[in-house]
Amino acid sequence: MKTVDSTLIRNILKDTEFENLIEKFESAGDTNLRNFTIKFNQGVLLSYLKNFEDDELKVLRLQKLLREEMVSSSKPVLNTILFVVCGIFIAIFIYLLSFIGN
Repeated sequence: MKTVDSTLIRNILKDTEFENLIEKFESAGDTNLRNFTIKFNQGVLLSYLKNFEDDELKVLRLQKLLREEMVSSSKPVLNTILFVVCGIFIAIFIYLLSFIGN
């Protein structure tokens, strides 16, 4: 996973079947999506979510929801990185062309 913004868990779970878990996550210190990204990168997200929900199918749906949010919230970062890299490449290309033109 790439770096994600500070999307709040409250905003992700609001108006979903997992709305009742908002307070549990916040009391455990998980207030934004970055917390779950770290757990996902360590491979422990699914087992961690089982601490908050007993139903296995709901845990899987919750994990899917969080993963989808991780991907969508990382897109602005990826777009920025792509824009900067392309800008640097174009600048280097123009610089090299100036030598060829002389």
